[in-house]
Order: sequence, then structure tokens, then C-alpha cells
Amino acid sequence: MARFVKVLLGVSVIGGILCSKLYSAKRIFQCLVAILGIVLYVGFWYLVDPLKKGGFLAILLQLLAIVTYSILVEDSIDNTLHKFTNIVLVIALISLFFWLFGSLLKFIKPTGYIYTTWTSNSGTLKQVSSYYGIYFETQSLTFLGLTSNVILRNTAIFTEAPMASLVFFISFIYELFLKERINIYRLILLGIAVVSTISTTGYMLMIIAITLRYFFVRSKSQKQLKIFILPATIIVMFFILNFLLEQKLGTGSGSIRIDDFIAGYRAWINAPLFGNGYGNLESYQKYMSSFRNNNLGISNSPMQILAFGGIYLIFPYIISILTGFTGMIKMKRWKRLSFYLLFLCSFIITICPFQMLTFYLFVCLVKESGKISFFTNVRENKRGNDYR
Repeated sequence: MARFVKVLLGVSVIGGILCSKLYSAKRIFQCLVAILGIVLYVGFWYLVDPLKKGGFLAILLQLLAIVTYSILVEDSIDNTLHKFTNIVLVIALISLFFWLFGSLLKFIKPTGYIYTTWTSNSGTLKQVSSYYGIYFETQSLTFLGLTSNVILRNTAIFTEAPMASLVFFISFIYELFLKERINIYRLILLGIAVVSTISTTGYMLMIIAITLRYFFVRSKSQKQLKIFILPATIIVMFFILNFLLEQKLGTGSGSIRIDDFIAGYRAWINAPLFGNGYGNLESYQKYMSSFRNNNLGISNSPMQILAFGGIYLIFPYIISILTGFTGMIKMKRWKRLSFYLLFLCSFIITICPFQMLTFYLFVCLVKESGKISFFTNVRENKRGNDYR
């Protein structure tokens, strides 16, 4: 299935090029220049990589397809994210239905089972309940440590709740910050989807996102109201976030996340420039604390990038962030800056460094800088203040 998705991505981009109105000789040349630069940069890393695993090539092809799409096919970032969010809304609606009536209330029974080694370091298979192949029960835990009973988390079609929470949250902040007009029903549905994953990280980021969005409301009455509400809002938000953080750090999951940063740093120091090799989990896992038992998975992106590829591999990520943030600050696009800042927070505390969605949003950061001619979009420029 994974290979089929990659083939489908390539076919879709080719079809998009043939049908796109942005198709021109100039853009093709610019796209080829970008592809050549990426191939040379990544190709050099492959030469110095000690493992040279085959999965590396698949990641390169995904990145090239996304860059090609962004230059030759995409008419606007907002339009792409809108289509993405429409798909996520369907996934959220389906998952919430089965989570409520299946996982929680047991009115609907599983229709089958699949087996996975995702959470097993010994290679043993774990049985996962499936509902018609469109919803799966992969994880359970107590609710923020406040309940004694184990609750099944809404993981939708994803391998873990944090990954489901990340996808739902990206769509949530798109609706909150990048839409010209907020659709409250879409926003509520995505917010409930994030809550159903029972992810403390998702809760904290959602609280921060809503608080940030509140200060972008423009009206005289709101402005006067903010003067009085601002101190109270900050205080309340501080106590809520402090409570959630204490709950998180007081659990095994919180301790593991902290240990991941420490282990990742130690692995990176061994090979700071080019890393220990793409996919070299052993170089990371040998520094993990003994209290983790069999839970040896990695839970954050930056440390994995540094451990696998060192400074050389993380450099493009950093450049994307610096150029994108600098461009948005200069153009005073504060809503867009908030969107990417929250995405960056998710990126730091979730394991998603080589996912297609991650690649796309980092390419978007380069586009937001407004410094590269082939990333200048006519439709986005015409939108004026709405684009901010």
C-alpha cells in the first residue's frame, strides 16, 4: 500500500502538470533547477551516509514530487490546504462515529483484526481491532491521569494517537488562521477530533492556538474588551497549560519524551556533521534509559534528524524556517506566522520528520518568504490583506 501511494503521488503530479494553467517553459526550467539542487544536496548526503538504505530513495522521490507540485501545479497554498482539510474532515467524522459508538459505547463491534509490529521492538505481532477497514483501535490509556479506567483513543486510520492528533491539528489551525472566514462547524468537528485522541500535546497546542486567534479579532469593542480580558486570559491559560504539563510529565509518556531528547542528543554528538546513517535506530536506542523497557520508539523529529543525518540533514529544515518566518514578519502576515509557528511546535514534539505532509509544509515555508520568483503566486498576491 505504501508503494502504491508513492506511485499515485507521482502520477497525480504528472497529471496536475498537464492540466495546470501554470504550465510554462519558464516554470519548467525553474523546476528543473530546483530538482537538480535537491538531488545534488541529498545525493552528497547519500554518498557519506554509512548505511545507504533503500528507503532513502523513496523519501527523495516524495520530496521531488512535492516540490514539482508546488512550482508547476499548485495555484495557492491555501487552496491545497483547503482540499487537504476537506479530506481530513471526512476522516475525522468517520473516526468520531466509530470511536463513540464502537470504542466507547460498544454499540458497534469490530468487523475484523489486523496485526502489526509497530509498537513491538521484539518483532511480535499485536492484534488491532478494525471497523470495516476505515477505523482502527491501536492505543488506549487513562484520560490525563484523571480516570482509573482505560479509555480507547481515537487513532482513526493512523498508527498512533499523536499522529492522528497532528493531522487533525494541522487542519484545525488552517481553519483558525488561514481561512478568510471561520466556519465554526468545521472548526468544532476538528477540535473534537483532536480531543478524542486524548493527546496532552494536542490539548496544549489547541489552547495556545485559540488564545492566539482571539487577539487577531479586529473591532473597537473587541479591542477595548481585550484590555480588560487579556490579563485574566493569560493567567487562566497559564494554569491550564501548567496542569496539562504536570499531568504529562507525571506519566511514563512524558518521561519517555524527555528521555528521547537526551538520547537523541547523545546519538547526534557521536556524528555531529553527517549523523549515524538514515534509519540507524540502534545509534539512538542505545542511549535510552532502562526504565523504558520495550518502549524504544522515537517521539520527536529534530533529534531523529540530527541522529540520522547530523547538521547536514537538518540544515534545509532550519533554512526553510528562517526564510519563511523572516518573510512573514517583514510582510506582517501574523496569522500565517501563527499557523507555521504552531506547526513547528507540533513538529518538534511529534515524530514526523520524513512525512509527505511535513515536506509540503516546509516547502510552503520557503514559498512564504516571497524571495524566490517561481514561488510567487498570482492568486495569493491578489488576495492582499486576506493572505495575511
